[in-house]
Amino acid sequence: MGEEPQNIREFKEMVGTILGRLYDVHPSELPNDADAFIQEDRLTDEIVDLFDGTSNYLVRGGFLHQDEQFYLQLTPASWDVMQKPNPLRPDEAIGKTLATWTKQAASDVGKATVAQAASAALTMLYTALKAGGGG
Repeated sequence: MGEEPQNIREFKEMVGTILGRLYDVHPSELPNDADAFIQEDRLTDEIVDLFDGTSNYLVRGGFLHQDEQFYLQLTPASWDVMQKPNPLRPDEAIGKTLATWTKQAASDVGKATVAQAASAALTMLYTALKAGGGG
């Protein structure tokens, strides 16, 4: 099996960013806006488009709840999955790994190591949500 296309890698990273930020503030909500999730001084149109497409995908797939004011929150099923152990760090929840990864990726500290953990966590999240009928 070959390497994933760049668009899929970028999509998974954005999923990790969105879920990690929502885990970090749970049970609070965040506005469905790239500025609320991505900690960069200047967001490019490409990043904003990727955020918009990814957040809409997660809402339509039942991974996130979006209210009438376009605020996002983890669904109960997503929250349950985020509590499961990370396969690379069994003593740490998937959500904590993603929240840590989101913060560290923004500052570029230990990005490669944490990104690897986040990738494994995302794979487990997709599998668990699909098995549970959430996706």
